[in-house]
Amino acid sequence: MQEEIEHKTVNFAISTTKLSARTLLRGMQFLLRQYDKHASQGKQSMKRLVRQNRGVTNVEIQKTGIKDFDRYAKRYHIDYSIQKDLSC
Repeated sequence: MQEEIEHKTVNFAISTTKLSARTLLRGMQFLLRQYDKHASQGKQSMKRLVRQNRGVTNVEIQKTGIKDFDRYAKRYHIDYSIQKDLSC
């Protein structure tokens, strides 16, 4: 009789641990998705932009058009990094 009670107690402790681990895992996955949605928008460093793994392209913008580009990038939630062309 005592062994059955101990066995049931151990089983209850294990199932409770599994439940809490699953709940914690789901919560962490939810927070990670929310962070990915909001954390990476707008002007960033080149290193952070490449780390997103979404593909990077170059677009030439004249010095006078940077403010206009910035306005459209904010409106359409475009991630970008501005770098000066060193070849000129």
